[in-house]
Amino acid sequence: MGVVQKQMEDQLRADAALLEEIRRQRDDYKADRDEYKRERDDWKRRYEEAEARVRGASRETRRVPA
Repeated sequence: MGVVQKQMEDQLRADAALLEEIRRQRDDYKADRDEYKRERDDWKRRYEEAEARVRGASRETRRVPA
């Protein structure tokens, strides 16, 4: 019985280590995903600001008498 119990304990330790590694990878993935979303939103905001400046500048140039 001692050998079987030792094998079960070893398997439980291995499973616990595997779960911990999976949790760590999941947390890393979530952090990377959140960073990507922040960067994407920042680029989108910059693009929209630049687009608004271009539209504003083109409106101003149309108002200048030729």
